[in-house]
Amino acid sequence: MSDFTFAVTNVYGPAVHANAAEFLNSLEHIPERTNHAWVIAGDFNLIRWPSDKNNDAFNHTLSSLFNQTVDALALDELPLLDRRFTWSNGREEPTLERLDRIFFNTEMSFLFPNSSITSQSRDISDHTPLLVHLSSNIPKTNTFRFENAWLLHSDFLPSVLPAWHDAASPDDTAGAMAASLKAVRRVAKVWARVKRSPPQLHHNCRFLIYLLDSAEEGRCLTAGEQLLRHLSQDRLALALQERAAAWKQRGKVRAIKEGDCNTKFFHANANHRHRANQIKSIEVDGQAVTAHDAKTTALTAHFQNTLGAAGGAVWDFDVEALYDDSNTISTAALLAPFSCSEAHAAIRGMNAHMARGPRHLFGAVPSFYKAAWSTVRPRLMAFLEGFHNLDMELERINRSYIVLIPKTAVAVTVNAFRPICLQNCDIKVASKILTTRLQRELHHLIDLD
Repeated sequence: MSDFTFAVTNVYGPAVHANAAEFLNSLEHIPERTNHAWVIAGDFNLIRWPSDKNNDAFNHTLSSLFNQTVDALALDELPLLDRRFTWSNGREEPTLERLDRIFFNTEMSFLFPNSSITSQSRDISDHTPLLVHLSSNIPKTNTFRFENAWLLHSDFLPSVLPAWHDAASPDDTAGAMAASLKAVRRVAKVWARVKRSPPQLHHNCRFLIYLLDSAEEGRCLTAGEQLLRHLSQDRLALALQERAAAWKQRGKVRAIKEGDCNTKFFHANANHRHRANQIKSIEVDGQAVTAHDAKTTALTAHFQNTLGAAGGAVWDFDVEALYDDSNTISTAALLAPFSCSEAHAAIRGMNAHMARGPRHLFGAVPSFYKAAWSTVRPRLMAFLEGFHNLDMELERINRSYIVLIPKTAVAVTVNAFRPICLQNCDIKVASKILTTRLQRELHHLIDLD
């Protein structure tokens, strides 16, 4: 049981599209009668995108009106992951459309961030029933994640960087880099536990500021009281900065400036990404599997068989002959040793909110390397030199997460996902340097005509 309160609006849009504009206009007035969490769901009799229909009869004007209303109300649509359409006209060559939808406003999204919807059997109806699952909990992984908000603390780098220097230094440069990253990860986890903000921090700081402001109206504050108010304001400002940085990192939006005024936007975007990335069920031998362990077993077995099967490639043509008449370039610039300026430029050019690398290699993000460049530079350059000279055990650091990207709008089978790898930051530095070098030569290799 909980004390959450929210409003629900059940919608049935007009089948006559001439009345759609009036219908959408009426929706925009609903928030005037509710000032808390809100769900709006039902048959809108409108579609948002061309992909919401199985033929080309798409009305751009109506879809634009619908999307403008969604934007004006700041609604977040719950993604339907197990099918594309929710309505059929039942004909021999049917028209299929996505007419039924569930939207949350921002407050509702904050209350139930892990909510989802699944489709049910439509039986005798021409509409597919949608079942909404409300959940206020986001599962927490044991995987270590570097938080950019930690860099806002003046004592973070002085606390963790000594571990970088004190780490054991194997002869292999990849092993030395891995040892330093693991050492910093270990100290950072301890620092984060010690610095974790109490749950009532915001409330307590605001209460102290309010209390001292009220007292100041009747008398002058003592030096101690002024110091306490100043410390409360500083700690509250830091907490708000931390929250803004944390949600921007999860929201993966680069174009919006980080700040507390945009924190709700980053929070809502992160919730939307989390819901859209869920794999609610997997079909195994024609049966839908929803238990986490069962889904993991099915996906692991499939990709172990797929990625672990070596196939023989037979080319019945001469590759070199294909490029006999092509332009040639000097390989000296491409194969030159990596420079410190190249490495620094590669790190500066990376997205500070990019996906983190494997947990056993600290999961460092470019923001850490940028902030601690003078410390990490010698070991990183030694790693890049070993990479260039092919004289290190690359497998000690070249490990990655496999992330599944759906190939289709509705991905419910194990072969409907495309695996991609999330490499760690060190490998990405080398890759970015090589890519930048190659980009300078592309105009010699590719004929625009």
